[in-house]
Amino acid sequence: MIDRLRYLLKRYADNACNPEEYQELMAYIRKSRYEQELHKLIDEEFQLIRPGELLPEMDWDYMFNQAIASRKDQKVLKPIRNNNIIIKWSAAAAILLLAGTGTWFTFFNKPPQPVTVTASNKNDIVPGSNKATLTLANGTIITLDSSGNRSLAQQGIVNMGNGQLAYSQQASRNAAVTYDLLSTPKGGQYQLTLSDGTKVWLNAASSIRFPAVFSGSERRVEITGEVYFEVAKQANMPFKVSINDNETEVLVLGTSFNINAYKDEPAIHTSLLEGAVIVKKGDISQRLEPGQQAVSQPGKNEISIRVVDAANVIAWKDGLFRFAGTDVAGLLRQISRWYNIEIAYEGKVPQGRISGEVPRSMYLSKVIRGLEISGIRTRLEGNKLIVLE
Repeated sequence: MIDRLRYLLKRYADNACNPEEYQELMAYIRKSRYEQELHKLIDEEFQLIRPGELLPEMDWDYMFNQAIASRKDQKVLKPIRNNNIIIKWSAAAAILLLAGTGTWFTFFNKPPQPVTVTASNKNDIVPGSNKATLTLANGTIITLDSSGNRSLAQQGIVNMGNGQLAYSQQASRNAAVTYDLLSTPKGGQYQLTLSDGTKVWLNAASSIRFPAVFSGSERRVEITGEVYFEVAKQANMPFKVSINDNETEVLVLGTSFNINAYKDEPAIHTSLLEGAVIVKKGDISQRLEPGQQAVSQPGKNEISIRVVDAANVIAWKDGLFRFAGTDVAGLLRQISRWYNIEIAYEGKVPQGRISGEVPRSMYLSKVIRGLEISGIRTRLEGNKLIVLE
């Protein structure tokens, strides 16, 4: 029995199970007496694929809750028979299947699907990279890459290479405050050190407008898209972030935090990692504690607070997509921005929630493979990823 189970898990990890083998594996999973053997064999197989890593236990727990909450829609394992062991080991097997691709996804409402590589998706799309444009106060536009250091140096700015830009407090500017604009395109990211020492990370399709040198009673910047801050402390000069033309404002009390304010997202999310911030919208304000996230929706004069996992929120800054119960449309919007592609749907948007992790350095084809194994079928046509019904 153990040898047969090992064989089936190996076939599953290689995405080579035929329908009969898949059903046989699911039958083993449904029988609680094989739980110990499953644990051992899945651990062994996972270590062969991803040496030194652990199966993501926390995401199994999330999957249990989602599956139980939406049991009437569960299609992965029929019948459920009120058995959490089934959910657990199916989640583990799905993670095992995707580990070999360098990605793993778990889609709560659909069974794993075979991947068909067609002629339309052989032309791969590269991931995003360090690129941005800097618009100076005088209107000069500078493309930031490995060149351009000379022209920037004259402005008291250092292009440090490797996607990093730094402003000097002693920049040779007039006393009047002048504002520069750093913008990343779709498929771009960049880092910035402001003249006060504050560090800023810009995700794809984002921008920050900021003074070349801070002066006066406050430090104010304006952002769009997604930006992560590590703010330098200056008690006598508070730091303020204006979001999407003053729709929302964040008063910073010396801290690390992330703002996701893309116009195509349903809400603005301000997530605090360290320190404290006050989020303001209209006449409403909320103070955040570390590990909390403020959510404000356009057109609504209210702010809701929830607890989040900071590691998931800032995974993009560390070179990862990390999803924890993310809806399919939200996941695809992230992919669209990073790979600079268009997303289109043939029919309805797939329902369900995704958990998983993908290095942002991967070519699009591997991400597509992870999605399709998870039950989200797609077709790539040029620069358009079409999601099939």
